Amino acid sequence: MTRKLVIESSEDGRTEINYSSLDMREITGRIRTYEKRYGGNFQKFLQSYNCDTASPQEITDCMDWKNLIAELADRN
Repeated sequence: MTRKLVIESSEDGRTEINYSSLDMREITGRIRTYEKRYGGNFQKFLQSYNCDTASPQEITDCMDWKNLIAELADRN
C-alpha cells in the first residue's frame, strides 16, 4: 500500500509526501522532530490536540506524524 499526503497551500502551492519513498532514517528523524516540537510522543500530543482550535500547521503536523508512525509500523 502506498501512503501519501497532499497539502495544498496558497503560499507554498501543492506538496505531496509519498511515505513509501522515505528511508527509515528520514522517518525516524521526522518523528523525533515532532516529539521535540510537541514535548512527547504522538499519544501525548493527541491528548491535548483539539481540531476545533488547532492551527493549520498543527493539523498538517498531526496528519504527517500519524502517517510516519503508520509507515514505520508497516515496515517492522
